[in-house]
Amino acid sequence: MSPACPAGAVDLHFRERGRGFPLLLGHGLLLDGGMWDEVAERLSGRFRVVQVDLRGHGRSLGPPGGVTLEDMAADVARLADALDLETYAWAGLSMGGMVGMRLALRADGRLRALALLDTSAEEEPQRALFEAWAESQRGRPMGEPEVRAFLEMACGTSFLATAPPALARLGTQMARNDPEGVYQATRAVLSRRSVLGALGSLRLPVLVLVGAEDRLTPPSRSEAIRDAIPGAELEVVPGAAHLSAVEAPGAVAKALEGLLLRAGLR
Repeated sequence: MSPACPAGAVDLHFRERGRGFPLLLGHGLLLDGGMWDEVAERLSGRFRVVQVDLRGHGRSLGPPGGVTLEDMAADVARLADALDLETYAWAGLSMGGMVGMRLALRADGRLRALALLDTSAEEEPQRALFEAWAESQRGRPMGEPEVRAFLEMACGTSFLATAPPALARLGTQMARNDPEGVYQATRAVLSRRSVLGALGSLRLPVLVLVGAEDRLTPPSRSEAIRDAIPGAELEVVPGAAHLSAVEAPGAVAKALEGLLLRAGLR
């Protein structure tokens, strides 16, 4: 674990390994950068991999009060400044992908490749339902029933049935997050505006990846992103659901490596 880097109003913690072109990894809502461990291990022999705890998650607590996905994208840009990264790539899953799209739309020229995993560029269709859950959960750490309910929604049936050690690690991540930080991040995700119409302005290599069994952000959402971004490629991971980077780390690492090499980033 590296020490926190200041990113404006928040200090972002991160895990770093490997050498080479910098690849920053953004996690999904309720988790932290540790969800990328198995992917990062596979890529660290070729790239400098930075697993970021986004604000309100892991050890990145952030200030009290409201936050937006745009704020989180600005956090990442300032983290890149603090790490002296002239250029870098970003791969984000779910909330991390939403942050990644907004990071790319900042168009500061430093982002050289983008991977969007199991995410959506559109508004949240079940906003009222999930906001009611967020209000009922506010101020409380996630307990075993909440963790189990989320994992049953987010993971594929075959992955759940095998009960791999990764499941226990996900539960630990969810239980140790700051409740208020997660609440504010949840509000940011649920209140997001669509950026689908703006994605046509992007001019960089983009990989869109989705688990074939993803129910939270189904493949149609990824297809819409692919169609909106000139030259974007879509890859569907068989047998995986919403947490594709956890359920199929080998396939995800191979896809990310392919994106970076096609972009000439070594």
